[in-house]
Amino acid sequence: MITQLGQCVTKTLMRIDQLNSELYQNGEPLKTVVFPILGAGDGGLSIEVIAPSLVARAIDHLELWETRIEAVYFGAYQQPHFDRLRTVFDSIPDLSHPAV
Repeated sequence: MITQLGQCVTKTLMRIDQLNSELYQNGEPLKTVVFPILGAGDGGLSIEVIAPSLVARAIDHLELWETRIEAVYFGAYQQPHFDRLRTVFDSIPDLSHPAV
């Protein structure tokens, strides 16, 4: 299940890159993406497992692919999810952190 959630992030970012290439070559591209935290809680997986995987997939895409995406955000609907995401982001050196 966690692999499938990670693939959702990767495939979504790849699709946005494809749309930017096809539809927005000369115009303003889609530059910002927001992912809700999927699969935690009622989905059956723990946020401790999900958060690092989803964040890692987004970072990999931004670092390894030629992309016009400038920012990837994750939306947390519960305080424990937010706290775990914050811990994951704080553990990544040289990562730009937006204000909360």
